[in-house]
Amino acid sequence: MAQQFEYLICQSQQGRMTVANDTYLGQHFGDQADPENRRKMYASCPSFNEYVTTVGAEGWELVCAYNLTNENGQFEKLIFKRLK
Repeated sequence: MAQQFEYLICQSQQGRMTVANDTYLGQHFGDQADPENRRKMYASCPSFNEYVTTVGAEGWELVCAYNLTNENGQFEKLIFKRLK
């Protein structure tokens, strides 16, 4: 039987991991158009290093990373996988 994997697709912005599998990771919600509110939203998310260390300890392996830009600025997409 072929190996089966599960995937974790994350988004990072300004040194913070903001989204994992379409779930917002922060504790502060609001309008991203407001710069102060956006700053609070990012600050409420786990740091990039903290999050990557945590998922690595859970068996996730980084398999792909790339940069994107949209109306809210530049961000990174990261794809992790692990055996099911």
